[in-house]
Amino acid sequence: MVGTQSQPTPAAESEGVTISRRPPEKYRWRCPGGHVVWDRTNNHIWCPACRREAEQGRDIDPEHYHIVDDVTGREIAWEDIIVEDDA
Repeated sequence: MVGTQSQPTPAAESEGVTISRRPPEKYRWRCPGGHVVWDRTNNHIWCPACRREAEQGRDIDPEHYHIVDDVTGREIAWEDIIVEDDA
């Protein structure tokens, strides 16, 4: 099954990345499958679009351990993601 593995984060990159889920900023951050709608859960990133693809028979895992910065291509580990409060 295709999925993403947790990778150790170098100390220089472990400070955390604050992410806004409001447009247009939300379109910058994608799951490894390229989808912009994802949720940070207790221990992974969950992507509903990847789940739907898996239900259609595609060999993909909806649980990921990093997201991708679409601007830089950098992978951001689950533990380094800080989701900005939309309130």
